[in-house]
Amino acid sequence: MKATAATTLCRLAAEQVLDLVDHGVTDFHFYTMNRADLVYAICHLLGLRPEALPLPAGERVGVREPL
Repeated sequence: MKATAATTLCRLAAEQVLDLVDHGVTDFHFYTMNRADLVYAICHLLGLRPEALPLPAGERVGVREPL
């Protein structure tokens, strides 16, 4: 898929999501169909960003446990 087509599709999908939100829809599910990059771009256009994953219990950044 060409970059311009992908950009257009992402913008269109983001606009559809915003229209649905305006009409009361609050939950969405995107099927990636092996194109997770497009869904990631749509979420980015909607202002959604991945959060940092929490560390497992007992782990701290930059600290090693003694051997």
